[in-house]
Amino acid sequence: TTCGRDTMASFSQGKAGTAESEAVDASTVASAVRLCFAGDVEPLRELLAASPAVAIAKDASFNDSSPLHVAIGENEEACALAIIDACAASVRARDVEARTPLHHVGVGTSRALVEAVVAAGAEVDA
Repeated sequence: TTCGRDTMASFSQGKAGTAESEAVDASTVASAVRLCFAGDVEPLRELLAASPAVAIAKDASFNDSSPLHVAIGENEEACALAIIDACAASVRARDVEARTPLHHVGVGTSRALVEAVVAAGAEVDA
């Protein structure tokens, strides 16, 4: 699994997280999303180690959100950082409404997390 320049390029082409990119089982993506909702970082790290492509996959049952969308939206900093560590390209994922994970930053989101997302290559003008 690659999560580098090739993955970044696939986001600009609208392919990342789709069947045209790397296939990820829907139940695996749903598991990652549930772990992010729960803030359960250790099992999430294990899942990402076994299937790094889950970091950029979309959960069709949750507005095509990526696990990073959820982790940031739920203010689960440890989960968000684990996802970014597994695949920096995850910061460019887009949901069904073309929102990036950076769009999910809320009042309680730490500055350190926002800086980590931006440093990983988030589109700040998206």
